[in-house]
Amino acid sequence: MKIKFIVLTGVLILLVLLFNSSEKKDVIEFDPLEVEIGQEFTQVKTDKPKIVLNYAFFDTTGDSKNNMIIIIGEKAEEEMFYKNIDLVLYDAYSQSFMQKNLRNYQGGVIKISNADFDGDSISEIMITSDNLDKTKNIRIVKNNSGDLIELFGEKTNKGVNGTGNFLDGFRGVIYLKDFNKEVVYDLEDYKENYISSGFFAENGKLLSDKKKITTSNFTEIELIELSKSFGIKTKQKIKGFDNLDILDEIEVLWKYENGRWIPCEANSLKHGNLLY
Repeated sequence: MKIKFIVLTGVLILLVLLFNSSEKKDVIEFDPLEVEIGQEFTQVKTDKPKIVLNYAFFDTTGDSKNNMIIIIGEKAEEEMFYKNIDLVLYDAYSQSFMQKNLRNYQGGVIKISNADFDGDSISEIMITSDNLDKTKNIRIVKNNSGDLIELFGEKTNKGVNGTGNFLDGFRGVIYLKDFNKEVVYDLEDYKENYISSGFFAENGKLLSDKKKITTSNFTEIELIELSKSFGIKTKQKIKGFDNLDILDEIEVLWKYENGRWIPCEANSLKHGNLLY
């Protein structure tokens, strides 16, 4: 009986070892590329040499496996500023690359973050960068079954669009088409500055009609958690005669819904709620 017991025990141990061995063969360890920020990236084809600007690791497919997200770009003439930027997604398990050129995207201080913007419980890739004037650019890219598509692209990056004019009597007006709203500014409190700068005469007569009132690019960006997804809160300036002539600030909370970015909150520092 003892011999049979020993033999049976040995067989069981052998089966356990074989099972564990087969299990280990199926496990593929995550093996990221060895890259260094500032180093030339040669693993994908590019028209001109591009360097690594930043990289991050997270799941972009919902399969609980990390991907490696690498941002590469060309050096621009300005120091620490880059142009012709690409997003490269590396799948360490299949050792394959996907590449997406971010149209007209440039900047310095490239940051990568991840959040679920479309509510499918899978993170998208968010890239932000600084312009030379300290405003910010945004791109949001989704890994859609192996196809990299932009949810937040070049056109969306303009934010709230508006153009306006100065009027006689130390006034200004801008039409914000996103809200179908005309906003009027009383500039009386700053008339001495406008007079000394040669923009208005002392009697309030506008001396030049060439200057326009415009909206800036994004000055601040913040991720906001919503009920079933994430949104983006942005800030923009309303600019007058020059970049120092700030008439107002607009804060908007954008939500991605039905393939569009919709403002679900919008407030002006001077005029309050812009949606109603």
